[in-house]
Amino acid sequence: FFLMIRRPPRSTQSRSSAASDVYKRQELNNPLQEEYDYKVENANNPTLKIELRPTTRVRHYQERALSRMFVSGRARSGIIVLPCGAGKTLVGISAVNKVKKRTFIFCNGSVSVDQWYNETLKFTDIDRKRVVRFTSKKSDEMFDLNEAGILISTYKMVGDIKKRSAKAEQIISKVKSVEWGLSLIHISEPTRLLSISYAVFCLKKK
Repeated sequence: FFLMIRRPPRSTQSRSSAASDVYKRQELNNPLQEEYDYKVENANNPTLKIELRPTTRVRHYQERALSRMFVSGRARSGIIVLPCGAGKTLVGISAVNKVKKRTFIFCNGSVSVDQWYNETLKFTDIDRKRVVRFTSKKSDEMFDLNEAGILISTYKMVGDIKKRSAKAEQIISKVKSVEWGLSLIHISEPTRLLSISYAVFCLKKK
C-alpha cells in the first residue's frame, strides 16, 4: 500500500485538482487503486505499537484527506496533495497510526528525514528505538526488522546501488526481504518521480 504525499508543482498550483492528478499519474506509473485490508492480522507484518499523543490535533482538512484513503476498513493506494505548510507530515503520521504496521518513509534528502523523525516522536508515543533514520549522513541503530518499526530514508540511499557501503548494503538486503505494511512517499520535486521508481518498487509490500 502506497500513500504518496507531495507538494503541488508550481505550474499546477492554481489549476484544478483534477489537472494536478493527471500530471502525477503521467509521471509515475503507480497502481493507485490497490486496496489493503490493514486490520487483518499477519505474522509477516506485525502490529506497530503507536498512538497519537493526546495533545496532537489533526485538522479537518487533514482528516478529510485521510478519509479518502481509508474506506470500510480498507486502505487504498493513492496520492494526497497539500500545499507547503499544510501539515503533510502529520497526515502521513496519522496514516501510520491508523495502519499500525511496519512502515517505510521515503524522503528527498536528510533534512526531510530529520523532519519526519522529529515529528513522529513529537506527535506519537512510539518507542524512540522503533523509529530509525537511515541515510549516508545519519544512521540510527536499526530495530529488529522481524518486528514492527518505522524506517525513514531517502530514495537515493535505497536506489543508488553504486554509492552504498558494505554495511548499508546488508541493511538494504534485509529491508527488501521483509514485508512492509505502509510506504509513505514524500515527493516535493516532480522531476524526481521517475528516478525514485526503482527505490520504491523494490520493497516487498502489501
